[in-house]
Amino acid sequence: MRIENKHPFVQLLILIALWFGCALSISGITLGFVLFLFGSNSPEITVSYLWLTQSLSSVGMFFLPAIFFSYLKTGSFFGYFSLGTPPPSPMAGKVALLSFVVIPVVAVLAYVNEKMTLPETLSGIEQWMRNMEDQSAELLELMTNVKGIGGLLMNLVVMAMVPAVTEEFFFRGTMQSVMGEWVKNKHSAIWITAFIFSVIHFQFYGFIPRFLLGAYLGYLLLWSRSLWLPILAHLLHNALSIIFDFLAKKADYDLESLDPSDVTGFIPISITVFVLFGLGIYSLYKSSDS
Repeated sequence: MRIENKHPFVQLLILIALWFGCALSISGITLGFVLFLFGSNSPEITVSYLWLTQSLSSVGMFFLPAIFFSYLKTGSFFGYFSLGTPPPSPMAGKVALLSFVVIPVVAVLAYVNEKMTLPETLSGIEQWMRNMEDQSAELLELMTNVKGIGGLLMNLVVMAMVPAVTEEFFFRGTMQSVMGEWVKNKHSAIWITAFIFSVIHFQFYGFIPRFLLGAYLGYLLLWSRSLWLPILAHLLHNALSIIFDFLAKKADYDLESLDPSDVTGFIPISITVFVLFGLGIYSLYKSSDS
C-alpha cells in the first residue's frame, strides 16, 4: 500500500495507527524479554531492567512507526526524512554552544511550571499528575544513580542517543512534515508537533519546557532542512543534563534539593540566559535561507 497520494490528514491517521500498533507490539516483545530473563516472577526494577525496557520502548514507539511510514510514503524506509545532507557546519557549531544555554533556560521554565497549580475543583487531577511525576522521578533517579564511567556511558546511549534519534525521526522527521502538508503552514506545524511532543511524555510538570524545546527543535529542522541538526541538539541537551547530574552526584551535591529562586541573582541570571538564548536563536535564523 502506497499512501503518497492520500490526503495528509489520512496520512496522519495512518501514522497514529502505526504508532499504536508498534507501541502494542513492542510492549509484547518487552514482556517476552522480561519473562525470558526473569521468569514469571515480577522482576526487581534494576538499572539494567530500565536500560532494556527504555531502549525497546523508544525504538518501538517512535523509530519503527517513522520508518514504516516512510516506506508507505516513498517506498524506502529512510526516503521521507531530510537526511541527504548534513547541517551547515556554522549552524551545528552554534547549536553545540547554545546547548549550554538551553540547560539553564529549561531549568528556569521547569521551576515556573512546577509552581503552577490547578483550581481547587481539579485537585484530584492535580494529585494524579503529581503522583505520575513522582513515579517518573523515582525511575529517573534509579537510572542516573550510577557510580562508574560504564554506567554513565550506558545512560548516554539509552537516555541521550536513543531518544534523540528515535524521537526526532518520529516527531520532526515525520509528524511535523505530515502536519505541514495538512495545515499548509510550517510554523503551525512546528508548534502543533511541539505540543504533541510534550503531551505524549506524560510529564505534566515539565510540559512548558518540553513544549518550547520541541518548538526549538522544529525550527532547527526548518532552518537547516536537515534532520541531523535537531538530532544533534536533542542529543547534546540530554547528554549534558546526564553528565551534569553525574558530576553533581560524584561531588555529593543534590541537584533535586536546589531551589533556583534561592540562588543569588536568580532573576538577573534568568534574564541573562534567556537573552543569550534569544540571540542564539536569532543567529541560527540568520544563518538559514528560510
